[in-house]
Amino acid sequence: MTIWVRGQDKTSLIECKTIDVLNRFNEFYIVANYIDFGEVENYSNLGQYSSKRKQIKVLDMIQNHVETYSNKVFQMPQDDEVKA
Repeated sequence: MTIWVRGQDKTSLIECKTIDVLNRFNEFYIVANYIDFGEVENYSNLGQYSSKRKQIKVLDMIQNHVETYSNKVFQMPQDDEVKA
């Protein structure tokens, strides 16, 4: 199954191979692994959150979206829209 995710800043729409979390220096990101036109794997930042709890909450939201398959595109919420 393919999921498309529109980045938090609304400037990217990515067909995700995998979605991962990345924690660096107290910054919490959700990143997508995708294949570009040259068949090379890349990572792209989908969203940044102020806490690990919010990061995990958004990952839960993506999982729920995949399970219910309401449509093929998930819009990353802004940090202030996530209640952790």
